Amino acid sequence: IGCGTGELTTILRERGHFVVAVDPKAPEALDALRVQFESFDAPDHYFDAVVMQLVLHHAHDMDTLLDKVVRTMRPDGLIAIDDYGWERPGDVPDGWREERSDLHTSSAMLLALRRRFVQQLYVHRAHFNDGDGDDRLGFWFIGTPAGGWPLFVGGREKRKVVLAEHNPEWRMRFEVERRRIVGALGGKVRRIEHIGSTSVPGLAAKPIVDILVAVDDPLDDETRDALGRAGYTLRVEEPEHRMYRTAAADVHVHLWPAGSPEIERHLAFRDRLRSHAPDRETYERVKRELARRDWNDVNDYANAKTVVVSQILASAGA
Repeated sequence: IGCGTGELTTILRERGHFVVAVDPKAPEALDALRVQFESFDAPDHYFDAVVMQLVLHHAHDMDTLLDKVVRTMRPDGLIAIDDYGWERPGDVPDGWREERSDLHTSSAMLLALRRRFVQQLYVHRAHFNDGDGDDRLGFWFIGTPAGGWPLFVGGREKRKVVLAEHNPEWRMRFEVERRRIVGALGGKVRRIEHIGSTSVPGLAAKPIVDILVAVDDPLDDETRDALGRAGYTLRVEEPEHRMYRTAAADVHVHLWPAGSPEIERHLAFRDRLRSHAPDRETYERVKRELARRDWNDVNDYANAKTVVVSQILASAGA
């Protein structure tokens, strides 16, 4: 839905898609197209691509609409969304007037998309001029149906779990990487912390330094590109979380949105292990038992620790 001459259409055509566009001029036409799609009885996996402009803006129930989109798309299909609001000069003397709902200007809309689609491209345009004297605010989102989370870039990896005695150099490595990350992201960094077993003195650990970084938007492509230039490669993608790692896979950088409960959970677990020897000893015993097993994927080892992690957090009142 659109005139078919904009930048999003160009991107799609460059990716080999044939784009057919319509250009409704009135809100009533947009609403009619939304209703037409919602009532269309498409078979499962019918579409190989769905392109929307402003349809989500008019959706009465976004979750239901997106569930239908996912059901009717092929597993390797593509969704492209271009949504925006605008301010007409003279309407408001100072500031912006965004002609879209709070849902569309908040993280809730993107989270709804990211839960259902693996993001390939996300571009947020704070404001731009459309050439007709209207300043607009909007975003593009391009993705494919998510086959379950997390998404491991490069596939799963079989690796032997080897624990090492605590090494004070891990703290020094964190400081080196902290400076590199701040240098790459600048003001995007809201908080940065050393987490994981290497952050707990006296605890045996895989020699991989885990770093938690709080940012406004972990899935921002500018952030991804900046970390890439600094030597970090995207490895794990989830709706609110991305993990990058060094080429040697000895540093993992976890990005979470500022204010996420996951940040406090990770820090509460770290601080409990640092301050409470019995829990630290229990955790190390479980880790050593699990490390003796043969794992098809190292993430299965991490998942196997979920029960003991939950028990320790519960004992800490977290």
